[in-house]
Amino acid sequence: MDRQLIAETTLVGLRPLGMGSRRVQDSWNEIDSYLRNALGARYADLFAEPVPGSRGVSWFAAPEGEPKAYSDLDEDAQRALLEALKERSETIRAHAATLAASKRDSDRRLGQTLEWALVVPEAEPGRDFLYSVGGEPLLVNWGTRDEQAKDGGAVLQEFLAGEAWRLRQEQEAERAAAATPPPPPLTEQRVYRDSVAAVSAWWLLWLLFGLLMIAIMYLLLLGCGVRWPFGLERPAFLNFCPSAFAAEDTTPDRLARAEQKGQDLERQVLLLQRDLARTQRCPIDTAQAEIVEEPNQEEARRAFEEIRKEGGAEGEVEIILEWQGDADLDLHIICPDGSRVYFQNRNNARCGAVLDVDMNSTTRDLSQTPREHVTWPQSPKPGRYQIIVDNFAGRSSGRSTPVPYKVYVSRGGEIEVYEGEIAEEGGTGLVQEVTLP
Repeated sequence: MDRQLIAETTLVGLRPLGMGSRRVQDSWNEIDSYLRNALGARYADLFAEPVPGSRGVSWFAAPEGEPKAYSDLDEDAQRALLEALKERSETIRAHAATLAASKRDSDRRLGQTLEWALVVPEAEPGRDFLYSVGGEPLLVNWGTRDEQAKDGGAVLQEFLAGEAWRLRQEQEAERAAAATPPPPPLTEQRVYRDSVAAVSAWWLLWLLFGLLMIAIMYLLLLGCGVRWPFGLERPAFLNFCPSAFAAEDTTPDRLARAEQKGQDLERQVLLLQRDLARTQRCPIDTAQAEIVEEPNQEEARRAFEEIRKEGGAEGEVEIILEWQGDADLDLHIICPDGSRVYFQNRNNARCGAVLDVDMNSTTRDLSQTPREHVTWPQSPKPGRYQIIVDNFAGRSSGRSTPVPYKVYVSRGGEIEVYEGEIAEEGGTGLVQEVTLP
């Protein structure tokens, strides 16, 4: 089917969303096919087709209708386009939630893909993400968010709410202006009356200003804040100084109370630091890493040989996180009972796991081939375990760019390998959810 070019954009300042190494935009055919079959062509046509090029991304759509950016439409057309976009985005988001609750992995991945497809960057001058083609809404730059944004999932909903409020305010202002009667014509009597009122208002303001200055000076004199010039003594009725301005009390009891208050504040700070360390810093990216179908056994054995040199102990089940560069990635394991194995809880007795290798945690001993290691000396308790990777400190290699990694899971003599990349500093991602033992 013929397609027409809608817009050309770049990824400068934007971060494409994806699962592992696959971007959401690469799933356009899957999104289009599902929406066309499940909801109809109107919903499938909401997403323009992305075609990557050397300079950016070209966006194409069906040839019916002249494409216009949302910012170029009049208010009536903007209002109609927002209503259509709101209905379609809410319907697609409801389908994504239904798929995400499915027991099938393929349905959950598709649900996540649809949810991320509805993520767009902030609208800026010259960077529209919403177009009208024949009066129907069309999204470009979908599946991306601003590079500096921690969480851009609500941009579309905020845009819809903000634009609806703006259009409503402008419409009410126009109605109010149309309903306001014109001012009566000026007459000599009215001009004289207005002039007298203006002069009276100015005199009243000056009078209030003078009274205010007198009150301020009186309070300064009363509070011992102003001295009389030329060594003159102040009148007796102005010599009183309130206790609020007296010298600070330095008695031992007051000093002891201040010291106790400082100790209480220190304890509160320590408690807050402890609670902050236990709190997850960023939402977990649920895109799982891709499993390597036929892992290189020699490379896997080498990873476990190297971890032994770093002090990693053998166990019934072992998990290794491996990456390149000076970034500080952290390996977290969430156990079936909800407890966590990570750098703040290295020996988790409830889970039976131990984190015994934690590299690049400080700048004193940085490695360009760092690893982390979690081991179960005995067979772990049966259940589902989540493997999480956290870019705790990006440093030079992972501050503004994603960091590729590999995760090795050894159990029963078999080794599984998962590959992926974690977002720049502050990013947290789910590698895989595995059943142990």
